Amino acid sequence: MMAVLHGTHTHMNSMIRSVDSSFPQPQRTPVVMFDLGGVLYHIALQRTKDCFSLLANKDVDFSLRSQHEVFDRFECGTIDEDEFRSQLRLAYSMEASDEDINAAWNALLVGLDPRALGWLRRVKEHFRVVLLSNINSIHYHRIKDECAELFTEFEHLFLSFEIGQRKPWPAIYRHVLDSMQLPASSIFYLDDSPQHIATATEMGFACVQVPSIDAVPGLLWPEL
Repeated sequence: MMAVLHGTHTHMNSMIRSVDSSFPQPQRTPVVMFDLGGVLYHIALQRTKDCFSLLANKDVDFSLRSQHEVFDRFECGTIDEDEFRSQLRLAYSMEASDEDINAAWNALLVGLDPRALGWLRRVKEHFRVVLLSNINSIHYHRIKDECAELFTEFEHLFLSFEIGQRKPWPAIYRHVLDSMQLPASSIFYLDDSPQHIATATEMGFACVQVPSIDAVPGLLWPEL
């Protein structure tokens, strides 16, 4: 079972209730930190894997757990969009136009969950909310209009390509803590990636892994 978050109009501080003693159990957390993809925004990695495999005329390695290091560099902003496409052509031994690579890369972006904005506004009635996302410039510019209203609800947008670090590297979590001047135990963190949760848990965040977007309401409001 997972830790759950519960709030009421008469109790404005956050409450972490753990139903498993293996989870960190700080009783009050003033901040809820959301991941984006797989938590608020639907993604389908297989679609991009299939598109790149088609462009490369072979099966390519691309999944949540395993992918070429060029993707890490791009998410950290250490290479620009032209360098990303050039390095990807080399990595996958493929000949493809900029437009085809962008289309394949964006194929994983399914869309913002229509319930996400309502969830966020409800959470904000009681807690501070921030976003921590591994994202790159191509994806950001693809979704920024779609997510504009959602993004304005966050106190901070911690985006990997702007920070120069990515999850699950400890440095990106330290950046969040330094920016907010809070201990890790003051942040309740939802993410769909087990490796991201593992690092954050080791650093003292109160964490819950999101198995699917449909599970989010039950993790935030267990009475539902």
